[in-house]
This record gives sequence, C-alpha cells and structure tokens, in this order.
Amino acid sequence: MNLPDKTIRAIREKWDELDNVFIPGPLNEPQELLDLMRRHQFAQGLRFDHDLDLNYLPRRINLARLDYLTDDHYHIYPNDLRKVDGPWHHPLPFKFPNLVILDIYFKEATYWLPTILRAVTSALKRIILRDGDDIIDSARVFDFPIRELNEFLQQQSETRLILPFVSFDEREIWVRELFFVFQRGRARFLSRNGEFWIVTFL
Repeated sequence: MNLPDKTIRAIREKWDELDNVFIPGPLNEPQELLDLMRRHQFAQGLRFDHDLDLNYLPRRINLARLDYLTDDHYHIYPNDLRKVDGPWHHPLPFKFPNLVILDIYFKEATYWLPTILRAVTSALKRIILRDGDDIIDSARVFDFPIRELNEFLQQQSETRLILPFVSFDEREIWVRELFFVFQRGRARFLSRNGEFWIVTFL
C-alpha cells in the first residue's frame, strides 16, 4: 500500500498547510478517543491511527459476549461493537467548527463516523476512508453506517469522499451503495499509482 513519492509529497504539503492532528493508537478505552477528539475539536485536519482500537474493541466485544452468555442469549450475542452501548451511540458533547479533512480507517469509521459527522459544523472538504476493502465484510462483521455517510455526502455539496486502494470487487459495492454520490462526482477511488479512478456513467 505504498504511494508514489510524488503523491506522498503532495499529500504532506496539503496536510502541512492545515492546523492538523494525528491521533495515535492503540487506546485502552473509547473514552480516551472521546477525550482526544474533544482536546483537538478545533483542528482543521484529523487523522486517525490504523491501530487506534487494537485493544478496546476486542475487549469490549468479548465482555458483551460474556454478558449475553450469562443471560442465556448466547445465540444473539453481538459480533461487533455497534451492538454494544458506547459513546459512539450518543451525540458528541462538542462540535468540530474548523474541520476540513477527516482521515479515518474503516474500522473506526464503523463506530464513530455518524457521531463525528453530526458534530461537524464547518465546510468539510474531504473524507479519506482507508481500508475500504473491508466493505465486503461489513454486513456480517462491521455493519458499516453506509446510510449515514450517503445522506451526509448528498447534503454536503462541498464534501468529497476519497477511497484509497480499493480492489475492483469492492469498488462495485461502494458504487452500488453510494450510487448518486458517485454519479455526481463526489466520490473517487485512489489507485496505487497515485491516480484517481473516477466512475463514469452513460
């Protein structure tokens, strides 16, 4: 998943122009991420670490499964954290008034994206959604909030979605799920050679 040097330079230059924040992981509890987002609520760019939830997601899922098992509901225990109560189910107690670029991985976006988007009060220009190939498993594992993303992109004409390194099979899923967003040119795939792959409609 290495980008060409020219593309890396261009991304770094644009990123460096902004008042941006990189949120590193892994974190132990979702409250830690909530506190970090609150601390950086005025940033223009937010970039989330790939291993942000390496610890707290598996542990919380296992705890939820244990709770269901002790309640004799073992056959319906949650496969993912969206079925478990957490801060991602509630409005953030703060806003993002300056956010221009949101760079987030698919796994974190599964839980936090709707909540973050509802807290954005600025003209968000770019959502960079990494690991988009995971969409092929979302119905079984992640239950990705595609409806909320679709509604946000259709309502916010200035926002563009960028999906880096998505394979051909998964591209079809994204286009089907976000058909009108792609049709209006508000979403693009970024190829491994650093070029944008734009969906065209006859």
